[in-house]
Amino acid sequence: MTQRIVIKTSVSKAPQASPEVSYQWHWRRIFVASSVVLLFAVAIVYGLMNSVNAIEMTPMDTQLQSSRDSELTVTANSESIDIDNGQGDTIQAQQPESNSTRSHSASPSDSLPVDDEPVDDKVADELDFVADDEINPPEPVQAMQSDNESETLNTFAADANITNVALGAQIDSNLVSRAVLTTGIADREPIDVLKEHLEQTDFTEKLFFFTEINNMQGQTVQHLWFHQDQLMAEIPLQISSIRFRTYSSKNIMPSQTGPWRVEVVTEQGQLLAQKSFRILSEAD
Repeated sequence: MTQRIVIKTSVSKAPQASPEVSYQWHWRRIFVASSVVLLFAVAIVYGLMNSVNAIEMTPMDTQLQSSRDSELTVTANSESIDIDNGQGDTIQAQQPESNSTRSHSASPSDSLPVDDEPVDDKVADELDFVADDEINPPEPVQAMQSDNESETLNTFAADANITNVALGAQIDSNLVSRAVLTTGIADREPIDVLKEHLEQTDFTEKLFFFTEINNMQGQTVQHLWFHQDQLMAEIPLQISSIRFRTYSSKNIMPSQTGPWRVEVVTEQGQLLAQKSFRILSEAD
């Protein structure tokens, strides 16, 4: 006879302890990441504040007026010529830089900027023209001024082709392609074109007269600045290439309001170009 053994067990779950959650902060990593983000933001702000707006044009730097009457500083070969008179006016004449021989095609240039480099001469109405622009260093130029000299009557030649351009300017288009009153020169080109009536806030102390002259290589022209029909400055400029760009500048004192005129004449007094304008006073 077999025996039957019955075994009974009681299974109960043992209580389990709930896991504890702990957080550990890596403060060093947080500090490094924050520093990198902050430096990146500062770099972006600094770059934006110091970016250059290419549309803005800065006039050329003005020069200090001298206390000595008729003091003259002349530097040849693309340097500036400063003449100070008793009224504190300063005239600056730019001499040509040495140019290389280039060949280029023609395009119209009446009162439009020349798109070539300063060493190039663009010739209108001619194709495949080669200009030899190698220039010997010019001799020192003497600029003359007269405070009380009256107006000299200069007229265009009888066969001149007189053309009105650039807001009140007149040119003999046979010899001059551009005559522009401007507030500055950049890369031997005017940065703007001034109108006939100017406020004193339209410029900073100095005005520039830019001219582009054709077919007068080896000759000398003069820029004559008149204020109220009195000759204030006479600046000779030597032409050294077939298509030549040059300019002169004149300091304008706050008291020198009223009518002004700039003339471009030959050594014989033949008028090549002129520009009349008026500087308005506060009363105007």
